Amino acid sequence: MSAPAQLGPLLFGHRGASAECPENTLEAFARALVVGADGVELDIHATADDYLIVDHDGVIDGVPMMRMTRDEISEAKPYVPDLSAVLSTIGSMICNIEIKNWPFPESPIHDPTQRAASLLADLMHTHDTSTIIVSSFDVGAIGVFRELSPHVETGWLTSGVAFPEALSMAVALGHPWMHCHDHQLGSDPG
Repeated sequence: MSAPAQLGPLLFGHRGASAECPENTLEAFARALVVGADGVELDIHATADDYLIVDHDGVIDGVPMMRMTRDEISEAKPYVPDLSAVLSTIGSMICNIEIKNWPFPESPIHDPTQRAASLLADLMHTHDTSTIIVSSFDVGAIGVFRELSPHVETGWLTSGVAFPEALSMAVALGHPWMHCHDHQLGSDPG
């Protein structure tokens, strides 16, 4: 995965081609491929029956998707895809898979068991991982994932942490990728 970064900036479709299609849908990911994106970013959650689904918020009508079955989610939101379907759709595109797990117990998408990280690690043992990056704001989630799938590259999402501290921490944790917000870099690009 390191080789593409040497070629220069990469264009990622955030949640697919979300400016043209509903975000985190098969349509958005297929469109990103058509318009020439180098890769896509997406968000995953585990369901109560151990599927990995692609959705940003992870909550339907106040109920966390991790407490719903795949069928219940499909009934409420038929456009929410499984991760496997998305990976089939994008083929060999680079894919940044964000494990959505807020590390705050009061959050409706807080999962101290790290089930999504474990399920993703299982999936990665049967999938070509040469174009996969796994990231999360939750260092615990990517820590569990790395322990189970050390062959897959990881990145830490560092919003809210000062850039020098975030960089030091990402290096110390062994993540080859660090995803930061532009405000962390300061206003002087020089």
